[in-house]
Amino acid sequence: MKTERNLHERLIDLAAEVRVPADPDVMIRRRVSAVRRRRAALATSALLIVAVVATPVILATVAAPSQRELPMVQADGPLLSWERAGEAPEALVDDAVRAWDQATGTGGSAIEHSTVRALLATEHPTLGSVVVLQSSDNAGRARIGFFATASTSRMRMLADRPAPDPRQTRVISLVSPHRPSRSADVDYWSGYVIAVATPGVTHLGITSTTVDDDIGGGKGPATGRFIIRALPRTSTALNVRIEGFVGNTSVFDAPAQGGALGDADALPATVLSRSEDTMTVSVTDPGRVRAGQLVAVADGLVGRVLQVDPASRQVQVQLPNASGFALAAYTDISNQHGVLRGTDDGLLFENLDPNAAVNEGNRILVADPSQAGDLAGAITAARPTQTRTGTQSTVTARSTVSVDDLREVYISVPAAIR
Repeated sequence: MKTERNLHERLIDLAAEVRVPADPDVMIRRRVSAVRRRRAALATSALLIVAVVATPVILATVAAPSQRELPMVQADGPLLSWERAGEAPEALVDDAVRAWDQATGTGGSAIEHSTVRALLATEHPTLGSVVVLQSSDNAGRARIGFFATASTSRMRMLADRPAPDPRQTRVISLVSPHRPSRSADVDYWSGYVIAVATPGVTHLGITSTTVDDDIGGGKGPATGRFIIRALPRTSTALNVRIEGFVGNTSVFDAPAQGGALGDADALPATVLSRSEDTMTVSVTDPGRVRAGQLVAVADGLVGRVLQVDPASRQVQVQLPNASGFALAAYTDISNQHGVLRGTDDGLLFENLDPNAAVNEGNRILVADPSQAGDLAGAITAARPTQTRTGTQSTVTARSTVSVDDLREVYISVPAAIR
């Protein structure tokens, strides 16, 4: 229709040009009308061209992913379809598969790992040969296994757990406060992390609430899809996060997924109510909860278990500021021992040695009875609000956790028997 109208207007112009006007003014008016019609037609055409060109740009802008989005790799049933990271030989994968089969039963109770796929196979100066596998068990359930040789030449299983949903997973990780060798020697850097991310990630960063300085990662040179590194002995899956980057752009920031065999488990608990001195929570597995176990979140200690009601699945937790709360404690790194005590006037760090160097802002730790040893997996409980001077044996302290808005906490329970 528009083409026919333009042709009609052009014919009118031609007809006007061959007629002899009765008046010169008429000729001028006709010429002006023709010019106006042509300009209008040109403007309309230009708008159409702009619209055609701009439409894909607009659609591209709408469809473009945000900076924190990363294309997901298509899942292969219950398994991740990620390509393997690392350049270690295939023989390492075979060793890990044998270690997995041997560690998960013999005879009729043995678990046969079918459709085994390697997510990571590499060498590390401290952990030795490191392999991460995924497979299906006898019931067709997807599993993830972590393996390392550590200080031996034999591949050993570090962890075996259900695989996460492959449609939502961007990183697989393990954090432990213990060396894989489980040696009695526990130094400050005896913890470690193993993490491998989805294809497309250029490097990973590690953050932890148990240290005041940056552990590593963030914006920087590409280091690849996986990271294996030492962590402070206070590091657990509860207080460590894994951040993935593409270039300098953060594309995910996720909590670590679990620990190694023998590490304490963090049992989720829902907060039901809170008073000045206590908190009541509900758990799904009260059989694993005992009085004296510690309750925490990523930022540190929430309290300790006072009593458990298996019938209602409710647990009463004593808060640190409660009168009567007392736990042996010590300062991180400087290792100054004392007692963290709750009073009507607030939290105190007392029974200090007269020569103890305790400074305002130091990190005060308490041993976790559900961990193996007093140092590995210790929980941050408080910070002194004053520096000890003279012959003081007590300093005031402040809890690292505000309980006012907590909706979920975690009870540290001994590792489940596997």
